[in-house]
Amino acid sequence: MLPLQEGDPRQIGGCRLLARIAVGGTATVYYGLSRGGRAVAVKVPHPRHGDDPRQRERFRHEIDLTRATHAGYAAAVVDADPDAAVPWMATRYLPSVSLREAVERFGPWDAASARSLAAGLASAMAHVHRAGLVHLDLTPANVLLTADGPRLVDFGIARRIGPAGHTAPGPAEGARGFMPPEQAAGAPLGPAADVHAFAATVLYALTGSPQAALATVTDPGTRDILAACADPDPHRRPTVPALLAHLTRGPGFADTGPTLPPPVAGELTRRAAAPATARGPGRRAVIGILLAGGAVLGTGAVFAATSRDATGALVGPPPEASSSAAGPPERTLEFEVDADVVLTTLVYTVGDQETTLTKVKTPWRTTVLIPPLPQLTKWKIAYTFPPGDTEYRVLVDGFQVTSGSSGSTGKPYHGGGEGEH
Repeated sequence: MLPLQEGDPRQIGGCRLLARIAVGGTATVYYGLSRGGRAVAVKVPHPRHGDDPRQRERFRHEIDLTRATHAGYAAAVVDADPDAAVPWMATRYLPSVSLREAVERFGPWDAASARSLAAGLASAMAHVHRAGLVHLDLTPANVLLTADGPRLVDFGIARRIGPAGHTAPGPAEGARGFMPPEQAAGAPLGPAADVHAFAATVLYALTGSPQAALATVTDPGTRDILAACADPDPHRRPTVPALLAHLTRGPGFADTGPTLPPPVAGELTRRAAAPATARGPGRRAVIGILLAGGAVLGTGAVFAATSRDATGALVGPPPEASSSAAGPPERTLEFEVDADVVLTTLVYTVGDQETTLTKVKTPWRTTVLIPPLPQLTKWKIAYTFPPGDTEYRVLVDGFQVTSGSSGSTGKPYHGGGEGEH
């Protein structure tokens, strides 16, 4: 997490805000405490969106759908007010790790853990669909791994299913590599759209990529399930009830609780303990929050709170007796670029260190260590590309701090951004 900045509210909707979790394209998410002392994540749309009636209605829609789906499968809405002068939504702060972070930090999952994940995700999908919704953004970033199973978050583009069993046609919103062909085409969508994204998400857990060849999946049962779910024709994909029935019978699918890779389970244990140190008032509370781990309903993505030591390992709050001697840990700064073309040039600068690359294939990502707070580090990323579409993200300690996109249909174009964190 990051300290509150000048201009950030200190209280909203009765919640005392203590730190920034993340800033996205449409909103800022804060860590705070409710009136009763409950740890919450408070999502506040950026002023330009809060003042736009269409965006305010979209935020109301997100609140309603998030409330409709909570039953152990989503982050519970504690309170919200879409009609306030500054609209906001507070959800329960979950000690958790996003699937994306778990795979990036600890590597692809073994077959048993992935099959357990698949069963948990199928249960979550079934609950969402029984509520009359399709999620439409089921990605590793929006899957939170908790001690009692995975949860789905970020219902920003979810839609209600109509009487005919599908949504009305809509914009082609979604994550490339995860959304099915019919979603990319803006066609009416049903539960089968989430089934396709489910396959890409489980494949990501197994291989580190949503578009890896299915032949790389060594377990034949899992491979067959994913192949059926990824069928380009939504009518040929298995229904969620059939998928859930299949996943909850046979070896490896017994209802014995979630099976997680040991490093991920250990991280969850650390994160579950960390927020307790953040409940008291004053500076120690803020330090505890900044070092605590968890994940929340995001600003278009889910961001995992973390601190790392000089080796890149995740750490929780330091013991009081040794915290002053150990010193604050270094932080990580990550650049990510995705495009449908090869980048002509890419230049990124951190502090006074500049790196230049040419003919860069995407998705591209790099991570560098930066000094601990309160020292701030200037950074910049700039790239050129032929006609096509690009998008970039910048993350600090796993939290997105900015993002942007650029497109070109004519001469070569450029994209990027700069900042200080």
